[in-house]
Amino acid sequence: MSAGDDGIPLKLVKLYGGVYPQHFVNVFNDVLFNGIPDARKVARVVPVPKKGNLSVVENYRPGSNLCSISKVLERCFLSQIERAQNYDRLLGVHHHGF
Repeated sequence: MSAGDDGIPLKLVKLYGGVYPQHFVNVFNDVLFNGIPDARKVARVVPVPKKGNLSVVENYRPGSNLCSISKVLERCFLSQIERAQNYDRLLGVHHHGF
């Protein structure tokens, strides 16, 4: 189980997210009103092996583990943005990126 800088595995968040939903709602609302805390913007970079000889440094790529709560929060925001786009057509069909 990999975890981000907060040390909380995503599996644990998935397991208990439905049991304690109000805690997540409180955290998400706090982020909406106050922004994401700097401590949650940190990623832990780990080496991820590619194919080939694993004793050669070039056969690894960097992988970043983000804070589990941040991942869930981003998915929630994405869901809301997609819903708004589909229902309200806030973004044009040719809008990409920013």
